[in-house]
Amino acid sequence: MQPDFVTLIRHLDDLERKITIFTNGTLMDRAKAEALAAANAIVFFSIDGVSETNDKIRGVSGTFDKAIEGIRNLVNARKEGRFKNWIIINFTVQRNNVHDVVPIFNVANKIGVDTVTYNLVHGKPDVSPDEDSLKTLKENFQSLEKLAASSKTRIFLGDVLRAFIEENIPLDDVKTGLPTLSLFRDSPVPCIAAYTASFIDSFGRVFPCCYCYLDNFSYSQFEKERSRFCMGNILEKSFSEIWYGEKYNKFRATTDPVNAEDLYLFCGQCYDYFAFRKSYTSFPFFKKL
Repeated sequence: MQPDFVTLIRHLDDLERKITIFTNGTLMDRAKAEALAAANAIVFFSIDGVSETNDKIRGVSGTFDKAIEGIRNLVNARKEGRFKNWIIINFTVQRNNVHDVVPIFNVANKIGVDTVTYNLVHGKPDVSPDEDSLKTLKENFQSLEKLAASSKTRIFLGDVLRAFIEENIPLDDVKTGLPTLSLFRDSPVPCIAAYTASFIDSFGRVFPCCYCYLDNFSYSQFEKERSRFCMGNILEKSFSEIWYGEKYNKFRATTDPVNAEDLYLFCGQCYDYFAFRKSYTSFPFFKKL
């Protein structure tokens, strides 16, 4: 949608910056594809199913065909350029697309996608997997892993999805859209996001992470919560002032360790926290916080 997209990509490439793009693929024309291929970018295409399944979830007919065309444009551009990194399809598993777990892999393998990543939906209790979905997922992923073993396209299962399939996280938490909520019933650890990254929206507002931005909640009552987690605006202050500011430091105090009572609604969705928790003992820096 950015009219200067190609120029921006070329500029970042000239600066030797690592470029990663997340896109629905519907606007990936040949010019954009060639620029990304030349810049050696990593591109994630978000697709939620095959054909009508994807279009229904996305709410616009024809999006699947346009996304596949966009992927083909990038695959073809890579053949002609110096593109060495991955073309990836992101597939977010939910109740309405569990039957497409294997079909989306077959599509990806046919058109030359390097990897299909599977993650579990969060923050959407109305479409979160239920008992029947879990049964279907188990059957499909057994077939998928066998299929991937003899295919050029690889698969990657997110930690939370794998834990769900193996029934290591409560089904009730998944149903509520907070799949990692059970972690806060144990002793929480510090949040890595508060010290390593920020989320900046299109209005310049700075948030500690996308979960505190409430990107999966559209209810009007959460706008107040969104303001609560806005650390500042880069149109008004420098990022450095915001990062080292009083409000950011107060937020860090609530995540060091995570205050489950105050933040479970937001942190209970967080996949990064789930993965970080598993390997926490190997990060001595954070044990000193």
